[in-house]
Amino acid sequence: ELHRSASITHQPDDVAMASAATRGWAQSGKTGLLAQTAEVQEGEFKRGIEPGFRLGQTYLLLGRPKEAFFYFRASLGAHFILLTTMQDCDWSKKLMTDPEYATLFAQIRARKQGWQTNRLSVLPTSFRLPTQPQRRI
Repeated sequence: ELHRSASITHQPDDVAMASAATRGWAQSGKTGLLAQTAEVQEGEFKRGIEPGFRLGQTYLLLGRPKEAFFYFRASLGAHFILLTTMQDCDWSKKLMTDPEYATLFAQIRARKQGWQTNRLSVLPTSFRLPTQPQRRI
């Protein structure tokens, strides 16, 4: 699927990700795929393309939650929207007992609540449709 996506987008990062996943799978299966993917994602993170969320997920899949935590914190700093769903994901349930992750989840909840209370009153809305001139037949 990564190769199919890369063939459509022709983006160098997509091509690099597909190649890394293929190379990693051939070398050592799932673990190799994840390790090679993490390498590409780290490069994207350093260049500012990846906010850290996907890289954090990859490190969790590799069984390295301490390394993942750094990238989830970076995502919080970058205001990455998908981070707000993290606590509700099955893969994050076992992290709830870790004090660092518990603090991170509390910060995410606080930001979500702050956004809801601070931003909603500022959104002007208008549902009037523009009028169109009448046509004569």
